[in-house]
Amino acid sequence: MNTVSISGMILDEPMLREEQNGVLHLAFRLGVRHRTAAGEWRKEAYKVSAWHKTARWGADNLAKGRLVYIHGYLTQHLVRNGDMSIVQVEIAAEEFLPLQSGFEAKANRTPANAKGQENNEPELPDTMAEMPSVESEYPIDGN
Repeated sequence: MNTVSISGMILDEPMLREEQNGVLHLAFRLGVRHRTAAGEWRKEAYKVSAWHKTARWGADNLAKGRLVYIHGYLTQHLVRNGDMSIVQVEIAAEEFLPLQSGFEAKANRTPANAKGQENNEPELPDTMAEMPSVESEYPIDGN
């Protein structure tokens, strides 16, 4: 079974394009961080692609700097660079769920929500709410 569930920060503006066969394709990089076995924070960036209706929805609802949960699968393809070939792994997104940082969730909480009524978007645990800003922690040029 090939399934992936991951959350992180969108590092660049999602780019929607129509492929030659008329299929919509959305692409962006997702920045994530996690603790290693040694307890140190590690930052990683993953390429994310979405297709068809998922691509359209993502283009309409996602933006650089937004926290997002993604459910999908891993895929890989061969990238040629001169004499070298590299296997590139990416996440093929089947579903997006925009998330709020702890700060956004508190700022958007109405008195009704504070009394226990349902909030439409989930609040992140404190560790995710502390995610760094896009510009300060992740190089936009991919280095």
